[in-house]
Amino acid sequence: MPPTYSSSQRTSIAQFVSFTQAKESVAAKGSVNYDWNVERAIDSKRKASAEDSPVLTDMSPKKSRAATVQDQTTSMEPLSPVQDPATAASTFTATEPLSSVQNTATAASTSTATELLSSVQDTATAVSTSTAMELLASVQDIATATSTSTSEQQRVSDVENFLHFVNYVNNFYSSNNTASASTPVQQHLNKLFDTYRDSPQTEPDKILIDGAQSYLSDLSIAVDEVVHFALCDLLDVESIGEFKRKAFVSGWLNASTTTTTTTTTAAATATARPSARTATAATAQQPQPLDTIPRQSAHVSLLRKRLTSDPAYFKTIYRAAFKFAKPEHQRSVPLESALEFWKMFFSAASGGIEWNNGRRGVQWLDLWLEFYETQGKRPVNKDLWNMVGELVLKTKEEPDEQTIDGWRADGAWPFAIDDFIAWDQMDTT
Repeated sequence: MPPTYSSSQRTSIAQFVSFTQAKESVAAKGSVNYDWNVERAIDSKRKASAEDSPVLTDMSPKKSRAATVQDQTTSMEPLSPVQDPATAASTFTATEPLSSVQNTATAASTSTATELLSSVQDTATAVSTSTAMELLASVQDIATATSTSTSEQQRVSDVENFLHFVNYVNNFYSSNNTASASTPVQQHLNKLFDTYRDSPQTEPDKILIDGAQSYLSDLSIAVDEVVHFALCDLLDVESIGEFKRKAFVSGWLNASTTTTTTTTTAAATATARPSARTATAATAQQPQPLDTIPRQSAHVSLLRKRLTSDPAYFKTIYRAAFKFAKPEHQRSVPLESALEFWKMFFSAASGGIEWNNGRRGVQWLDLWLEFYETQGKRPVNKDLWNMVGELVLKTKEEPDEQTIDGWRADGAWPFAIDDFIAWDQMDTT
């Protein structure tokens, strides 16, 4: 007569069979040997199996299924966020993705719930936030379900859910890896960046066209304004209408360290008593963190002033704009695009250097545009682009800007500019 077992004992036997693939008689004997403590019995069985053979046997169907599930994780949609990434961005301090969890997931159908949790807890140790505990709790729920499933189909379903969750966690960690900042300023900048992201799930570290337009609007920057390109230079923008997290944060951090309150305290410093002047000057040199829209907008105003007062800075921004004026993978700027960019950069109305109000009333911009549109008619290469900028600055600094021969021989000008000078002299004559 077969032995009779209580309901709890049968549950223990079923769990033993589920995790070890042993026969029921072996499962019953093992459970009895450990006073029906199924975890101890399973651990003993697994250790014994490991000593007999380092390779698990009779597991190829499940292992193949688990590998198939893992291959599918890249195409799965991430689970609903445990916490909004934009809110959680500043709370994460772990810097490594949950690779240990993903490695465990490949063998999830043959591992105990305790081992699954152990791998997650190893990673969660470095995360001292409530959000990490929420993530861990979600994994625990899945792992518990895995340990109590008795059917192969249910266990495969549990593994799929687990891998689905791991995929989300990896995406979440990846998107907030940089956001796990070590300073308050970095955390604020990452939060600010997150508010303008177009696609947090698919492009967690990019602000795309819609978000970029909103950001520029909040900074009171027009797309066709020269300071727009100064901002692109500051934030190391590679393509108009796209900001990347790393460059965004580092750009504003660098600007923060070089921006001081000197301009706001200069008057006070000048009028202060000698004994107080040193303290005032020291206060004036404290960096101003540019981690909010109002502060960044104020910095943009300083850039506008610098563009019109610092020729070297203007030249840097003008030259950097060449890559935005030309089509991608092309080496020259199309004629129409070049004319529009010159109108923008060499007009005070758009924040550039005014080239139409010469000391003797020379309308240089109009003359150049007329010449190049009627005589040049060619795409603009980088050399010509740069030398047009030099021509502008040269005419601005000339004591007698109409005496062109005086500075024409200063350097090797492109043929187009030589032709322009000859064309202008002929027209003047």
